[in-house]
Amino acid sequence: MASTYEGSARWEFEGPQYQLDYSVRWVNRNQNQEAGRRIGRWYEVDRILDTEKFFVTTTDTGPVPIPDPNPEDPDPDDPGPIEP
Repeated sequence: MASTYEGSARWEFEGPQYQLDYSVRWVNRNQNQEAGRRIGRWYEVDRILDTEKFFVTTTDTGPVPIPDPNPEDPDPDDPGPIEP
């Protein structure tokens, strides 16, 4: 992820031996923007702070929906649909 302190910016934090230690690949603009929005929501929802260490475990179970951190509720007194 380009927003972490790893990748092409790693050399700024860990030394010049990492200055050319990264790869580059073209990414579709719409997909790149959507990925940025999703990672930004993830940082906010999970309260990941700048310079805070974290890890990511990957699985092949499929996509997981990301909750909206600021849902708009037009009527806060409405309890929503009633389930049987």
